[in-house]
Amino acid sequence: MKPVLKHGTQDIRELYLAIGYAVSKWEHLETRLFLLYSNLASRDFFSDTQAYSAILSFRARATTIERLAEYRLKNHSETLKQLNTMLERIKRLSQRRNEVVHGQIAHLNNTITRDDSTTTSAGYYVENSIYGSVYDVRHSKKHFAHNANDIIGFGNSFEECRNDLNQLIEKIENADIRYTDA
Repeated sequence: MKPVLKHGTQDIRELYLAIGYAVSKWEHLETRLFLLYSNLASRDFFSDTQAYSAILSFRARATTIERLAEYRLKNHSETLKQLNTMLERIKRLSQRRNEVVHGQIAHLNNTITRDDSTTTSAGYYVENSIYGSVYDVRHSKKHFAHNANDIIGFGNSFEECRNDLNQLIEKIENADIRYTDA
């Protein structure tokens, strides 16, 4: 069954602006993830940048950070727990990022009938892209259709997470993290 759609965005430019906003906020969050990585790796910004930029996928970067954290924060169990919780949160948010970045803009006209009332939900949305789908795009439970307000909300969530990650990075910067087994 298709999800009930909110009203679409009437001006396509608002949707494009929302997409740009969300992508920019995601990149800010990714930058903070690099700073987290650098604090856990060597704290040598240049060499850490070279290594981190070679890790091409978000999932691989997140796994790298998890593994570094297990080693570097082994004597800081509460901080490690906070970091793992933060990474799980960011992984969930990455699904929304992927929907925005890999979705397609479509103008949808949907008529929804429920309890003898009919609602038309027309406008522009970002919805599933055909090329990335292994299921019936329009009739799957995995179908999504996000209007500009949804996407701005995702961007705000990315920003909120970035701010929370900043606090965790400060805590790690001030922690006594040993860089040798000695």
